[in-house]
Amino acid sequence: EHESTLLTFDRFRRGIGQIQQMRSLQELPEMLDQTRDLLHLATAGLVLEAEEYADFLPAAFPVAPAMELVHIELELFHRGNRTWLGPISRMPCPAGLALGTDAPPEGGSAFACSLKNKYQPDRSIGILVFTDVDPERYSQEKATDFLLHFCDLLASSIVAVREHEKLDRDRVIDPLTGAWNREYLNRHAPRILEFATRRRFPVSALFIDLDRFKQVNDSLGHESGDRLLREVAARIKAMVRQYDIFVRLGGDEFVLLLP
Repeated sequence: EHESTLLTFDRFRRGIGQIQQMRSLQELPEMLDQTRDLLHLATAGLVLEAEEYADFLPAAFPVAPAMELVHIELELFHRGNRTWLGPISRMPCPAGLALGTDAPPEGGSAFACSLKNKYQPDRSIGILVFTDVDPERYSQEKATDFLLHFCDLLASSIVAVREHEKLDRDRVIDPLTGAWNREYLNRHAPRILEFATRRRFPVSALFIDLDRFKQVNDSLGHESGDRLLREVAARIKAMVRQYDIFVRLGGDEFVLLLP
């Protein structure tokens, strides 16, 4: 039994190491797959709050509105608990198991945990669900110390990575138009130009400025000028491809880099 505990501890230690290496929420699906394999699980699923995390996750990653998460937790967890363990057949909301690409095993057991934001302990960021083919692996009699520690570190990493990505994104987005800014161009233009040179394909640079824009500001006011800039940016963004770079250099000046 002592040897089994050490083995379990080592698996969770390695799982925590994987979590702490995460640098982007785009890596979450791969990290969950690694966790599933490392802990010898049937499935490892995660759903996150849509409002805070959807924009940072891969398109197909499961998300749910905050109010829907609250309803799932009320159904799943009772009396202030944040975990559920037991046979899959007795899980209050089995739909909560459909969080990964694999269906949960029939006749197996499940562990579910509410992931909390460490800066706002009363707020859940999502729900993690592990399942196993063994009906006895997750039962009310089993200790959950390792699992809870893992969940707390996972939640902390998700919150921290999201905050880092948001700060990084805010630094390279023009707040008025939503276009990329000069900093983004300086970061990514050299990479595109180097790749184009190596692969020998053309890149076009299109510089745009709005004629007589100053007259709009002078006659109609800066609020109208801002509305005009936002409208111009929206129309250009609707025309360019996903991999084109559209940047507001400043004022009424824009640039497009078109591979």
